[in-house]
Amino acid sequence: MMQIRYIASWTMICALMICGCNTGVQVEDIPPERLLAISSFVSPQDSMISVYVYKGQKVGSVIKSDSARISDAVVIVSNGSKEINLLYNDSTKRYEAENVFRNSEPGTILSLKVTAPEQLTASATAVIPPKPNAVSVQGARVGKDYLFSVIWENSSSYKFYNVWAEVEGEIRSSIGIFPLITSIDIPDNSFYFPSDKQASGRNSETGIVNSAYDATSERVVLAVTVANVDDTFFKFYKSFREYQTWLDNTSDNLPNFKESVPIYSNIINGTGYFAAYNSSKEIVYIK
Repeated sequence: MMQIRYIASWTMICALMICGCNTGVQVEDIPPERLLAISSFVSPQDSMISVYVYKGQKVGSVIKSDSARISDAVVIVSNGSKEINLLYNDSTKRYEAENVFRNSEPGTILSLKVTAPEQLTASATAVIPPKPNAVSVQGARVGKDYLFSVIWENSSSYKFYNVWAEVEGEIRSSIGIFPLITSIDIPDNSFYFPSDKQASGRNSETGIVNSAYDATSERVVLAVTVANVDDTFFKFYKSFREYQTWLDNTSDNLPNFKESVPIYSNIINGTGYFAAYNSSKEIVYIK
């Protein structure tokens, strides 16, 4: 499951907050309380499709996720020839269904439609991007760390991509148990992933597993994933980080004279995103 899904609920709350305060987001003059805040990623690699749905709040209101969460909406995802109805899961607080589009080819258009009480509706489309080719990981021990490079081919000359790494392993000591930490270097001074700087042909990024050889666990396993993401995913995160920067430079004592940054959304009659990605994963057994 894609790492960015871990922050889906976080971005959903952020989208909800955007509906509840004057951030500069414009959605066809629809009052914030009539907007739906939606967060969903779809991919041929995922066994499940999930969608978070919240109702926007009036400007100046106190944001309460429990009261804003919508659990009785009709949520449908379709590829034009077949459709699935997602059901609300009270444990995960989202709508879920088995991913019947796992064999979707690049270029497949998926459509989302959400119908909620009070005649609230929202919709969006996402396009499955091409899949990264020939992903490989090469690494070596440097002191107590494991330094690695991930290499892949971009034969389709697609520019939007994301790279992340996860590691299994831990260090046990007299003061506690500490999970190993891994990270990918941020490319081209862009300050964040995803990036729009993927080159045609061969690409590579570097990373590190800190203290990999201090691990006391029986094994240390590194999983590196390269994903092509659609433009919605890239534009949303780029504009959201720009908004965060604007917010960090604004205070009661130091007003920001620049206009607030609009946050990108592809949700019709709402805010948030319905975005697609296509990924390849490589596993390395360090220990």
